[in-house]
Amino acid sequence: VYIQKVRARLKTEEMDEGESGYTLTKRDGTSTIIVNELERRERQRFSACHEIGHIVLELSSNHEESPPWSYAKRVDNEIACDMFAAELLMPYDQFKADVDKAEPSFELVERLRAKYVTSFSATASRVAAVADYPCAFVTMTSSVIRHASRSAALRTLHAWIAPKSPIP
Repeated sequence: VYIQKVRARLKTEEMDEGESGYTLTKRDGTSTIIVNELERRERQRFSACHEIGHIVLELSSNHEESPPWSYAKRVDNEIACDMFAAELLMPYDQFKADVDKAEPSFELVERLRAKYVTSFSATASRVAAVADYPCAFVTMTSSVIRHASRSAALRTLHAWIAPKSPIP
């Protein structure tokens, strides 16, 4: 539905590792969104919605200089399109209502992941972002924190989980 709304068509093709998708736009305003056929369905859907974000928000793409592992180092346009994609796939009001109906758990994340056809990390990050109870979704390497999505309760308390903090 979203692809049609922006006068685009969707194609898949094999891409290199780390490449998820891009958009080609013609002079007549029609676009072709290409996503990596080697990636999981959930990732393909997120990539397509991210590219729709570029079209709708009229933001230029800068994937080459945007490391996917670091929000702090990513270009603002890419962050905005990620947020746009998350909202398309997991609309705030509906998603929050689903989170509010259940106790926090990995089971909740799995259930919502299946319902919204999104990755575990995208779903868990969104759960943390919309939850009223104190919680966070943290990604890390073997030695440091990479990113943390904090609940409103933690943000209100100014609880901060600093990127690059050592893992105890």
